[in-house]
Amino acid sequence: MIEPSLLLWQKLSEKFTLEAEFRNWIPVGGLNYSGYTLRYGLGLSYDLYQGETFSVKPVSEIIGWSTLRGQQSDFIDTLPTSQVTSSAQSTVIESAWGLRGTVWGNCDYYTGFSYALTSTTWFQYNLRAELRWRY
Repeated sequence: MIEPSLLLWQKLSEKFTLEAEFRNWIPVGGLNYSGYTLRYGLGLSYDLYQGETFSVKPVSEIIGWSTLRGQQSDFIDTLPTSQVTSSAQSTVIESAWGLRGTVWGNCDYYTGFSYALTSTTWFQYNLRAELRWRY
């Protein structure tokens, strides 16, 4: 997969930061199921606390995915079970709320909750936790 991206990080004030992304997931090789997927998002964070080895930033984000081509399998719950193939073109938008920050000076963390805003979804609700260690 190739993923060209445009990223933005902009301080709006001493405490507020705006982040944005626009990326295109381009499959390399693959079959009819492979397709381009645009991912885009906009996030706003607030520097609530900044210490020597620990920081806390509440963040609010809107994230979207638009699948531009490709196919998907839909399973029909009948006896016998059957499968049909349909276009995977769709757009999914979600809203996310959480906390980002640092701990121990060399780790980034995120914990948050997101939910779908569109009727087309990959999930209705999502709870996510991340921890990255920089060395």
